[in-house]
Amino acid sequence: MAILIDTIVEERLRTGMERWISLHVGASGVYSLTSAGLLRFTPVVNAASSSAGSGKPSTGLSLGEPTTFTLPRTPLSHALFVTLPHDITTSANPSADPTHLFSGGHEVPLSIWDLPALLASTGAEGPLAATADSSKKPSDQQAKVEAGNGEDQGPKRKRRKLKEKLQDGEVWRAKGLPHDALGLQQKPEIAAIALLSKGSPTEKTVSGLPQDLKFGIATKNGLFRLY
Repeated sequence: MAILIDTIVEERLRTGMERWISLHVGASGVYSLTSAGLLRFTPVVNAASSSAGSGKPSTGLSLGEPTTFTLPRTPLSHALFVTLPHDITTSANPSADPTHLFSGGHEVPLSIWDLPALLASTGAEGPLAATADSSKKPSDQQAKVEAGNGEDQGPKRKRRKLKEKLQDGEVWRAKGLPHDALGLQQKPEIAAIALLSKGSPTEKTVSGLPQDLKFGIATKNGLFRLY
């Protein structure tokens, strides 16, 4: 017989306007994400049985204090929590906690996020979040994107580089699609995301992602893009 342990309530979700788009149960808790980019990690911890002697079944588990983060680009239509190997000593055990989050939407390009970095950032709220005065060191990938070429850059180039700049915790983002025959910018139209291969763990990677990582997205207008 299944036993209800507890109920997770997303107070920030606007009923009828937003929805859950991804849910993952890891080794230490539950990870969830809504279409508004509301990311939540709720730990599942061992607890002393409070129902002893009450005649009610007990699992000895309870929900701990959650850590939350709001992704900057929304609305999202699909997301995927995945566990990727970091180096040659790390396996991609599917029962382990997820290491990365894939997300995208009809107008939001596909992004890959470092999940522990998001939950430990100053923008997060909860026990895992960093304090406001914590030092923040940009990742190698962020530094690479932010670095200029040493030449004087005009306002238009600066605006473009600012738009392309990776956010905190974001390790990869799909490039913008080419314009259509009418000269209009094509939208990502992401309807589903699939991980095809977790790749091979390596000693060093610029983005922190394993080599030979392969994934794909299905679009609302019937396309499948392979990365």
